[in-house]
Amino acid sequence: MNEFLQNEEQLLRVQNFLQRNAARFNLQPQEMGRMKVTPSELYVHSKIVAGGNVPLLTGNTTQEVGVTNFDGNRLESGRFFVIESIALLYGEAAANTKVWDVKYEDGNLPAQLRASHAVVRQNGEVIVRLPVESIFRAQKSENEKYRKLGALAVLEPSQTIEITIETPQGSTITPATSGHESFVSFMLKGYETYLKR
Repeated sequence: MNEFLQNEEQLLRVQNFLQRNAARFNLQPQEMGRMKVTPSELYVHSKIVAGGNVPLLTGNTTQEVGVTNFDGNRLESGRFFVIESIALLYGEAAANTKVWDVKYEDGNLPAQLRASHAVVRQNGEVIVRLPVESIFRAQKSENEKYRKLGALAVLEPSQTIEITIETPQGSTITPATSGHESFVSFMLKGYETYLKR
């Protein structure tokens, strides 16, 4: 199928999804008419320690290029994000390394992370929960890092979002190089909305 047509088909699918759920999201017809859907990715790069629930995104996290494109732990007003796939990459670096300077890879995931779960919640409701091993196995190549969800999931604007890695209780990650620390890059791929003027 022509790539342009495939992209248009996905955009229509997302627009229809939002229209069908407009009442649930308290969207008025005039708002729906002003919404522009565009392909997008959300990400957060974070240092990680094992041993329970590890938050990657908190209210203290601010939108900063190279760190995250979330606005704190929420999306701005009018910005819906419809998730179709997710990816998780791992890196190791010295403790004082900036998260954007870490080399994230998909081939060296520690056993503790493979045995963990990646969870996205909004207002206490689980939006996505997948074993990290499942995400990792879906990666086919350097260009195909994402694991498709098989269904659409949505993050609403102005609502609290939590992204955590649930690691085995009592586990620790020992980086290959002594003195280094562990980092993860968590990415959501899909479509987001902007309000047209």
